[in-house]
Amino acid sequence: MACSKIFTCSHCDFTLSAWDEGNPYLTDNEGKRHFFYHPGNEKEERLFMARQTMDPRLIKKVEDMLALAEADADSSDLVNLGLDHHIFLMAESMSHSISETEYLDFCRSRGGNEAEYLCMHCAHQARRDPRRDSMNCPSCEKPELWQSWQLEGKSCPKCGQGTFVARRGMIS
Repeated sequence: MACSKIFTCSHCDFTLSAWDEGNPYLTDNEGKRHFFYHPGNEKEERLFMARQTMDPRLIKKVEDMLALAEADADSSDLVNLGLDHHIFLMAESMSHSISETEYLDFCRSRGGNEAEYLCMHCAHQARRDPRRDSMNCPSCEKPELWQSWQLEGKSCPKCGQGTFVARRGMIS
């Protein structure tokens, strides 16, 4: 079960929140992160994997099939479903045949977890994956990022006078 905390400066009321489990993701073939939040749904992750590992020739076949169907007035139901729906159905079918080893290897190579961070120099908030991202602040470039989940008792970088007090947030 995931839970959040809300951190507030005791002097200036600067407030931010963080989740204990972070933001798990898998990357697509172009390196873009797709987030799969708690509670996790392994079926969605397997479907994502199937779409990312699908043979491009198979997608081309579906595109060609739909192009032919568009020319045939009797196959309007096939066309109305659209390319994305057909690719989804193929990926869903493929996802059932993914072995546990293949799935875990995919998650290890393409997965990560972004956590919320606060720059203790400029107060910029950023989500970073410490295993894959630079831990310098994306705003000021200083290496002063602090994981937001651990801010309780730390000095506020906005006012420099207060410290962060935590209170329980949501639970999912």
